[in-house]
Amino acid sequence: IFYTDGLTELRDKNEMELGDRKLLQGLIKSFNDGSNIEQMMTAVQEVAALHRGDQPLADDVTFLLLRYT
Repeated sequence: IFYTDGLTELRDKNEMELGDRKLLQGLIKSFNDGSNIEQMMTAVQEVAALHRGDQPLADDVTFLLLRYT
């Protein structure tokens, strides 16, 4: 996964950042559940959306997820 700092710097209502750890925990859980690449992308989006809630975006949010076979 490649991502801009806007993804890990997403803030919740308490001004806490999402951070690398929480992002990667969601991605690893999805991987361990046997998800395909599309499901893993959705998992990243869900982790970000759940963390941010209804807070406005302060930066761009971009990520690229690749699968090597």
